[in-house]
Amino acid sequence: MVTASKKPKAKPEKAAAKPKAPAKKATAPKPKAKPKTTVVKAKTVKKTSAPARAVAAQKVGEMVYNDELFESLSEAILLGEAATAALLPDIKKKLFDYDIYMVSFLSDEDIRDIANEVSKADAAAIVPQLEAIRDNARVFVDIASGYNSVRAYIDRALKSDGREKLKLSFVEGEYCLKGAGPETCESFLMLF
Repeated sequence: MVTASKKPKAKPEKAAAKPKAPAKKATAPKPKAKPKTTVVKAKTVKKTSAPARAVAAQKVGEMVYNDELFESLSEAILLGEAATAALLPDIKKKLFDYDIYMVSFLSDEDIRDIANEVSKADAAAIVPQLEAIRDNARVFVDIASGYNSVRAYIDRALKSDGREKLKLSFVEGEYCLKGAGPETCESFLMLF
């Protein structure tokens, strides 16, 4: 038979607050020595068609299926623009939940229609991103037809060639992804 909870009860708050201690006198700070600085020369970066702001790819599901991999990469591309962050759920619906086969069949007219349906105000800014996503879906279909799945290709390439060579194939090689610069591809590959 249970009669009462054994959980300790909270202590009641005190009504009267303790008086504050008087403030200490401020003293003049001692002059500090100048910190040492080093001059670093900036590297020259090759301009690519990647978005101005690289966003880290996020893990979607177990990252086993082609559609999960495609969704992760597509969201990283879309989040490169601040205007598209709020539109991600609508874009996902319009792009068939990132089904690589369905997205790969979209025409340029379909892309423009989707951009207008999602946001008439930002349609012009969204069209290039959606076209890049459609082209990347075509790349994913090509990889899947040759290796049974994109994950199988990535696992095989990581094991035999290493991360840098795989990243190079996604950035400018055989399976070049549009809208995904080296930083985006690196963050995408870090998920494996």
